[in-house]
Amino acid sequence: MDVLSDILDTLKFKGSFYFSTDFTAPWGVEVPNYKNVARFHLAVGGDFWVRIENVDEHIRLSSGDMIIIPHGASHSISDKLDSAIEQLDEVLYKSGYNGEGHLVYGGENKEGCTKLVCGHFDFDEIFTHPLISDLPEYILITGKQALDFSWFDDAMKFMSYESQKTNMGGEAIVKRLSEILFIHSVRVWNDQISNKKG
Repeated sequence: MDVLSDILDTLKFKGSFYFSTDFTAPWGVEVPNYKNVARFHLAVGGDFWVRIENVDEHIRLSSGDMIIIPHGASHSISDKLDSAIEQLDEVLYKSGYNGEGHLVYGGENKEGCTKLVCGHFDFDEIFTHPLISDLPEYILITGKQALDFSWFDDAMKFMSYESQKTNMGGEAIVKRLSEILFIHSVRVWNDQISNKKG
């Protein structure tokens, strides 16, 4: 078994799909810090900003982009940098989201609705292997980069499609696809670091 597969198997790594969104401007959500979790956001439609704790730059994502936050850091997502930010628990309460369907939230501007697929990867125990602990604060895979691997782009589109439907087994498909996308993203990042060292 290769190193990455062995590490993830040891960690009992598994993906979790927690919601897809219909956010209307203005909107902003603060996602709290959580240990032993890597979070992801896939932009299905529309643009949004990501601000990560202890990261100076602000990251702009467009439809087809995916960001992974490997260490569970607190971060915010919003339509604009100056939009008001509310805690995730408050957003879930105000929206009446019960874990089914789409998380619908935001202002009165119905144009340019932001659609996301959001989820996380659980690690059952604290693990300090360098390949995991040395991951950057975030890994960004743009839609353009995804095209370099046709199957990766197809997997992102398939995950997007399944997240918006209510087909039997859809949630399980999203979870499995997210795991594959995470593993590939780590592999691409590791190859990039190895090439720089070489």
